[in-house]
Amino acid sequence: MIVNIYCWILFISLIAWILFLMGIELPNFSTSWEGHYEYKNYFLFLYNKGDDNSIFPRFSSVFLEPGHLAMITSFILWVKYKDLSRFQLIILISSIVFSFSLAGYILCVFLLFFYLLLNIRLSLLIILFSIGGIIGVALDYVKIENSVFDQYILGRLQISDSRGIAGNNRTSEDFDFYYDRLSGTNTILYGVGLDLYKREFQGGNAGYKVFIVQYGYIGLILTFLFYFLYMLRHKSRLLLILFFLYGLSFFQRAYPFWEAWLIPYICSMGFYNKK
Repeated sequence: MIVNIYCWILFISLIAWILFLMGIELPNFSTSWEGHYEYKNYFLFLYNKGDDNSIFPRFSSVFLEPGHLAMITSFILWVKYKDLSRFQLIILISSIVFSFSLAGYILCVFLLFFYLLLNIRLSLLIILFSIGGIIGVALDYVKIENSVFDQYILGRLQISDSRGIAGNNRTSEDFDFYYDRLSGTNTILYGVGLDLYKREFQGGNAGYKVFIVQYGYIGLILTFLFYFLYMLRHKSRLLLILFFLYGLSFFQRAYPFWEAWLIPYICSMGFYNKK
């Protein structure tokens, strides 16, 4: 039921988005969220005003960020990959493609890897990924400067001296300094709490460091146990891989108590058991 409703929401949202890209004027009004995000709300999707100067606007449907959309869609793709209709598969993959989310694309690479690992022989898997690596290197040499893919994906994969890769930009420099300073105190064990964090930072930061600042290492361990024990109770290779995908997402978007994380994860257990 959740997947059906979700896919129909995305389908309707994508149709409206395509009309928007074609230059058709749709009803909208300006809105914001916590003073950090500025949008035009087209009722069927949100348009981030920050994309006004971008080479191509990114699709986020009804979510605040394209990365939110791509992340949730990746979870659903894995849980239901054997049971999706062609219509659902096209809608889910199209949503990730139009989101131009680096995190979403990386999750999809892992999804493909695990799918191939579970469904075909290892030798064929090695051949396919070798071909993929050659294609990736070739694209890096022939990439078109300032293209959509170059700006949103390849450009963010470039090596950066300070952050590893350029796309690792989920925290600001002042937050990183705050995190490093907090790491040298006992406060890092239990965190500063959500209220104090919001007073110190108005937004613009995300990822595991933010979670640790808010809830500390004790909160991190308890949250890990919450997800891990569920996975341990319902033993399944598919659920183990889903647990790994959640771990990857946690590094960039640490929202383990968001219903969009909890519902697919917990419902997947009954779904896998039924299978």
